[in-house]
Amino acid sequence: MKQKRAIRLLVPDRPLRAGTKELVELSMRIPDAVQILDSKAVFEGRCRASFSGQDSQHTLIDEKLHIPFSAIQLPTTKGVDVVPDGQHRLPIFLTIPHHMPGTFSGKFGAIAYRFVIKLKVKRFSSGDEGTIECEKAVDVLGKVSLDQQPSFAQPVSIDRHVKKKAFFINRLESHIKFEIDRAAFTVGDHILVSGEVKNEHPSAPIKHVSLELRQHILYASGDAQRSDTRLITRLILGSVPPNETFPVHHSLQIPFDCYPSLCWNGNPVQVAYELLITNAGLFEIGTPVFIGNCGTAATSRRSIMYPESTSGDAASTAYYHVPPTELSFSPDPPPYSTFSKPSRFSCRFTCSRRRIGHSHPLFTCSHRNTITTSTLTVKEEPADWSSRRLRNDFLKIEEIE
Repeated sequence: MKQKRAIRLLVPDRPLRAGTKELVELSMRIPDAVQILDSKAVFEGRCRASFSGQDSQHTLIDEKLHIPFSAIQLPTTKGVDVVPDGQHRLPIFLTIPHHMPGTFSGKFGAIAYRFVIKLKVKRFSSGDEGTIECEKAVDVLGKVSLDQQPSFAQPVSIDRHVKKKAFFINRLESHIKFEIDRAAFTVGDHILVSGEVKNEHPSAPIKHVSLELRQHILYASGDAQRSDTRLITRLILGSVPPNETFPVHHSLQIPFDCYPSLCWNGNPVQVAYELLITNAGLFEIGTPVFIGNCGTAATSRRSIMYPESTSGDAASTAYYHVPPTELSFSPDPPPYSTFSKPSRFSCRFTCSRRRIGHSHPLFTCSHRNTITTSTLTVKEEPADWSSRRLRNDFLKIEEIE
């Protein structure tokens, strides 16, 4: 027989949206009437980077929440208000600030949010005291406007001559041009790239010319920094025979679930994007682009001239794409799933005949009793969670070398 949780949080089955008033509900299952001595309800958000023995953590939000217990409390002859036995639901309203970044999980860091509720109660019939607590991790969908970076609203034009030699042998000689009408886009937009790739080598073709959109993540912890590159999407254009010109007029779509650009000064995690025209091991020519999920951008022209380079392929990791019609953020990999496995709620109710001393260290709650006590641990897990190994620590990041 399953044991029932004393309290739990009911949240929408979608990410919470920044800048929007959201509703969550506190569900209470009270076997006996109790008096609420103290309550703590907060919404927490943290950004953390951890690598090479260094750990940097930044608090994004720590907002207190109001729980309307007065709506269900009843007066007694002893002059105190109590919550009667039975099942109750109380609404909790929250407006996440519009500038909050979305939930993110990366190789060396993460951005995560959660609700924490702790209630100190007293059983009305016997006077026993105890603490009930629960927590719930949630995903947040950030709101990033293109108006944040007006300079990216201008067109970009790239004109570059590339040469590459190996052991005094000319392997590549090419003239590359490409243009985009702006460098700021919203998720789901098509990036139209125009230009040409001219192969000036007399005998060697240029194979596998492609357009790529890459995500660059910078992690900072103290004075140390780490970076990670993910390939978001790629479009293979084709090959260029010797002494011929390949016209470029192609469209590359940004995935609907692409994580927006994140450029916060002092934040341990920064996210940027780059649009490149590449060839397998011969050249990479790119320009930074800004990706948001709201706003519009105006256009005017600017030009960028790049120095000659012989850089090779950059390391990349797999990108996980969720079709926009599914929007199943909870069990999926990055970009918008912080916890690959759901968290467990645990509620503890400890009773004694004397006032219980207690302490509240970060994310844990311990009780110390000096006389005989009876302890009831109330836990419940849905059937589909029972086979999963659940997380015990909030934002616990293991180092990956």
